[in-house]
Amino acid sequence: VNNTPTNSNHTVFNSTRLIKYQVQISEARKMSILEYNGAAIIAMGGKDCVGIACDTRLGAQAQTVSCDFRKVFKMNDRTFVGLAGLATDVLTMNNLLKFR
Repeated sequence: VNNTPTNSNHTVFNSTRLIKYQVQISEARKMSILEYNGAAIIAMGGKDCVGIACDTRLGAQAQTVSCDFRKVFKMNDRTFVGLAGLATDVLTMNNLLKFR
């Protein structure tokens, strides 16, 4: 079996390497919705206080779209909610909670 490059863009593979290569390509093409957006949210409660913090980054994997995306929302004077996940789901859930 010849494993030497035929030109700068192509390499001749044996059948095992070719199957492994095809699997890697098909796995790379599958984009999981879980790889988009997301968040880090943490909350704590004390005797007379509460704290909630989150990141404000909006992005897809290593690509940053925005650095000021809100993920913590005030529902009323005593209730805040932090929403993580896909940006459209965050906005939809915020609107559903706000209007109920």
